[in-house]
Amino acid sequence: MADIGTRPLDKIITLVYNGANIDSSKGEKRMAIKNNLSRLLGERRIKQADLAKAANLSFQTVHDLYHDKSVAIQFETMSKISLALGVQISDWLLVVPDPPKEDEPVA
Repeated sequence: MADIGTRPLDKIITLVYNGANIDSSKGEKRMAIKNNLSRLLGERRIKQADLAKAANLSFQTVHDLYHDKSVAIQFETMSKISLALGVQISDWLLVVPDPPKEDEPVA
């Protein structure tokens, strides 16, 4: 895998959000982004269309995030959703470690 240390930050976020794993041969932990937008909207009984309107985003953008179909997310989109819901980004996007693969030893 290419070294992500030289890539722009938006490319790093895209790689992590896509579920790409950081090179564990360099001692880095495997991480992924968990999207809790559907849970948050469900708890608040907010419709996708209402969030799209409040955040000034397209319905398709919110729909793809809600169903975890997005392969990347822009900082502006994260900000708009967080402001519309009155939450922090970390309330609906969480960094979680990936479980080790079957052929990898557990540290």
